[in-house]
Amino acid sequence: MKRVPVQEKELITVEEALNHYNLIYGRFRKLVKEENLSFTVRYYGERTLLIRKELEKYLEEHPEVRRDSHGWKKFRSEARQEA
Repeated sequence: MKRVPVQEKELITVEEALNHYNLIYGRFRKLVKEENLSFTVRYYGERTLLIRKELEKYLEEHPEVRRDSHGWKKFRSEARQEA
């Protein structure tokens, strides 16, 4: 069975989002647990799916959730030098 690329899906899992959009694991997991986000859909209690297009809009407005594309490595290295 052929897998559908994330770019073609309407709903994606949290794991797919973490991998595809290069997100910070802990920060994004905590964010998804919040209740009033436009991009989350909850099924059967624990299972959470994300509306891909709404997530992309959110990421444009909140780049700090991404790992490397907005200076995360630089931030981490500066924090280590200060310690």
